[in-house]
Amino acid sequence: MEKEEKTSLNIFGACTSRDILDNRYQVHQYVSFTSPMMMMLEQDKKWDLNQSDISSFNLSGTDFSKRCFFLDHNRMAFEYLTRQESDYLILDIADSRIDILKYGEEYCTLSNIVRKNQKKIAADKDTQLISFRSFSDEQWMECIVRFCNEIKKLYRPEQIILHEFNLVSEYVTKAFEIIPFRVSQGVEMKNDLLQKLYPVMERELEGCHIIKFPENMLGDQANKWGIHPLHYTPLYYEYGLRAIDYIISGQNEPDRKEEKRYLEELRKEYSLKGLIQRKEIELKRQKILNRSQQIKISKLLHYAKSFLYVEQNYLDVICSMKNFLNQNNIHSVALYGDYLTTQMLKDLLLTCKVKIDYVVSDKPSSICSEVLGTGLDSYPKTDAMIICNILTIDLTKKSLQGKITFPVYDYYDFIAAK
Repeated sequence: MEKEEKTSLNIFGACTSRDILDNRYQVHQYVSFTSPMMMMLEQDKKWDLNQSDISSFNLSGTDFSKRCFFLDHNRMAFEYLTRQESDYLILDIADSRIDILKYGEEYCTLSNIVRKNQKKIAADKDTQLISFRSFSDEQWMECIVRFCNEIKKLYRPEQIILHEFNLVSEYVTKAFEIIPFRVSQGVEMKNDLLQKLYPVMERELEGCHIIKFPENMLGDQANKWGIHPLHYTPLYYEYGLRAIDYIISGQNEPDRKEEKRYLEELRKEYSLKGLIQRKEIELKRQKILNRSQQIKISKLLHYAKSFLYVEQNYLDVICSMKNFLNQNNIHSVALYGDYLTTQMLKDLLLTCKVKIDYVVSDKPSSICSEVLGTGLDSYPKTDAMIICNILTIDLTKKSLQGKITFPVYDYYDFIAAK
C-alpha cells in the first residue's frame, strides 16, 4: 500500500504560523524574523547565503535563526521560498512589528539574533535604530502592496493562506494568574499597525484563504518559547490547526462563500472558548487561593492552640523541652524569624538555660543583639536552628539546605516535645 503523500507548505512569518501545524503536514521552506519593510528597502545585496559565511561570522544562535538573518540581510526570502515548491504558502506579517537596524549602508531586521550579535554584525560601522513607527501609514501601505505583488509572483491566491493574528495583552501564569504584559512591550501600537495592514493584504491577495484572530486569547507562561504576546495558550493552536485542516481538506471547493462562513463560525466558537478558558483559569486560581487560605487558617489555628497549650501546661512544656534539649545535646541555638512565637520560644529557652546565639531576620530584633539577614550563603555554627515562622516551615527548611551543617528544628518540635 502506497504511503499517502503529505500536503506541503512553505511559511513566511512568525513562529505562530509554524506552531499551528502538526506532523500531518510537510513544511519545506520556512522564513521568519524578517520585516516586509526590510525586504522592500533599497539595498544592494552584500553576501550570498552559504555555510562558510555563517561559520566565519561566528554568530551566537540556532542554525535556523542564523539562516533567517542571512536571508533577511540579503533580501533573499522570496528566492528561498522558490527553492522548493509547495502546495500552499502560510503567510503572516507579524514581523512588521520589529524595528530595523541600519549599520553603515546596510540594513537588517532587528531580530533576537541581531540584538544578541549586534557588535559582531555592525563591527565598527555607525548604527541607527529605525523604529517600525518611524514609517508613515502611506509608506507602510506602499510597502505591503509591493510585498503582495512579489508574493503573487510565487503563488496563486488560492494557494495562499493569510494568517492574521494579534499580540495579546495578557498571559496566564503557571499558578493560574492572568497578568497584563508590560506597557513597554508595545502591544497596542503594534496591533494598531497590523490592523491597518491586514485589509491591504486581503485586498491585494484577493481570493486567498484567510484565518482571522479570535477574541479572548491569552499568552501562556508555559509556552515552549516562553512568555511573549505572540506565544499563546494551546487553545489558539488548536483553533489554527482546525482552520488549516478545513482549508486544505477541499471541503470549501468550489464555493468560497462556504469557507468564509465556516471559518467565521469557527472564529466565533473559539472566541467563546477563549472566554470559557478565562473563567476556568479564574476558578483554578480561586481553588488554589482557597486551598492556600484554608492551609493558612489551619496553621494559624494550630498556632493559637499552641499558645493556649503552653499557658495551660507550662510546667509540662518546660519538662518536655528540657528532656528534648538534653537528648539532642542542645545548649545554644539560633532562631529563624522574629515573631510572637520567637518571643515565646526565647522565654522558654532561657528558662531552660539555653543560650540564644543569634536571630535570623531582615529587621532589628528585640530577641537578641546579634541579628543576621535571611539572604546569607551560610550561618555560624550553633547546636540547632529553630524555625519560628509556622506558615513557611517547609519553605524555610528548603532554603537552608546547603547553608548550615547543624540540625534544623521548628517551633512545634519544641512545644510538642514529649
